[in-house]
Amino acid sequence: MSDKGKRSTCVHAGARRWAAVFGAAYAIALICAVLGSVGLGALGSAGAITYDYSSAGHPVLYDQPLLDSLGGALTGGSLLGFIYAGGLCLALSVATALLYVRLAGGAGAREGIGAAFACGIVTAVVSIVCLVIVVPSCFSSVQLMSMSSDAGASGGMGAVACALVLVVGTLIAAASLVLRWSVRQADAHPGRAWLKTVVAAAVCGIVVLFCVENAYRVLAQVELDAGALAGALVVATVANVVMAGVAGALDVRGGGAGNAYDGAVGAGDGIDCDASHSAVGSTDGSAVGESLAAGAVASAVAGDAPAAASCATGKER
Repeated sequence: MSDKGKRSTCVHAGARRWAAVFGAAYAIALICAVLGSVGLGALGSAGAITYDYSSAGHPVLYDQPLLDSLGGALTGGSLLGFIYAGGLCLALSVATALLYVRLAGGAGAREGIGAAFACGIVTAVVSIVCLVIVVPSCFSSVQLMSMSSDAGASGGMGAVACALVLVVGTLIAAASLVLRWSVRQADAHPGRAWLKTVVAAAVCGIVVLFCVENAYRVLAQVELDAGALAGALVVATVANVVMAGVAGALDVRGGGAGNAYDGAVGAGDGIDCDASHSAVGSTDGSAVGESLAAGAVASAVAGDAPAAASCATGKER
C-alpha cells in the first residue's frame, strides 16, 4: 500500500477515535439533560414544585431588565433546575477541554488547532440543546406561554443565538489550547510550569471578565437591544480567538513536542497503523515483529495497557 493510502487510513482511524470519544461525552450530557427534564416534570406534576404566577402580571416587572424579571419568576424548584442545567453545561465544557488535551496532546503544536475550534462549536451547540431540554421544565405551561409571546415580539434573537454559539465555542477552544500548552510546559519545565500556568489563567480570566461585563451591561438595560448584545458577543468571540492564537503561537515557539504520556501513546498509535500496513505489503515477518514490539514498548512505557496489547497482537486499537 502506498504512503498516501497509509496516511489516509490512519487519519480515518484517528477521526473515528475522536468521534467515538466526543460522541460518548455528548450522549452522556444529553441523557443527563433528558433525565433532569423528566425529573423536574414529575416533581411539577406531583405538586412538589411551586410556580410564581404573580410576577408575570406585575406591572413593575415590565420596567425591569430581562435578568431581573427572570429572577423574580424563579422559585426554589425552578432555581435548582437552572443550577442543574448550568452545571451540566459547565461540566461538558470542562470535559471537552480535558478530552481534547488527551487526544491532541501527542500531536504537533500546529496540529489540532482546527479540531479545538470544531469541538468547541459542537460542544456549544450540544450545551444549548441541553438548556433547551432542561430549562422549560423549570416553568409551568402558563409561564412558558407568557415567555414565548414576549420572546416572539423581540427581533434579532436569531443573530444573538448564532453569536452565543460562536462565543461559547471559541471560549472552549481557547481553554483547550491554553490547557494543552500548560500540560506541555509542565513536561518541559517542571519547576516553572506552575507559575506560567497561573499567569496564563489570570490573564485569560481578566480578558473573559471584561467580555462578560461588556455583555452584561447590555443585558442590564430595561429595553433589550438585540443588535448591541450580538455586537458584545462578537467582541467576546474575537477576544477568544486571539487567546487561542496566542496559546498556539506559544506552543509552537516552545517546541510543541507533547508530554511524555501523550507523545508515547501517539507514537504507539502511529506504529500500530504502520505495522498493520507493513504486514500487508511485506513478507519479512521479522521486520513486522520488530515494529510491533516497538509499539508495545512505547505504549507500555506510556502506561497504556490496551495499546501495548494491540501492538503485541498486531491489531489496531
